[in-house]
Amino acid sequence: MLELAVEVVCLLFQLKNLILLGCDVTFQILNLVIKNKFEFFKLLGLFLKFKNFVLTLSNMLILFGNQILLFVDLFTEFVTILILVANLKVLVLALTVKLFNLILNVTKLVLS
Repeated sequence: MLELAVEVVCLLFQLKNLILLGCDVTFQILNLVIKNKFEFFKLLGLFLKFKNFVLTLSNMLILFGNQILLFVDLFTEFVTILILVANLKVLVLALTVKLFNLILNVTKLVLS
């Protein structure tokens, strides 16, 4: 009977150790899950920083392209103004010649 009592006590200690070991394994698994989640969130943060860098770079490239287009538009407007000024000079010259011819014709008419 004493041996049975000793066996029961040993089994209880083993059961208690198994329960404690099970709790320890549970905490180890929980700790591993938390560490993995922390590493996952660090990796996710790194991906978000990379995405932010790519978006910033693409915005800068788009801005640079828009600036080039604005410069081309400004250059086109400048060339257009130069062409209009040249046409104005030609028009003024043509009108001067016509006015001179008109004055000559009027002078001929008055003298004749």
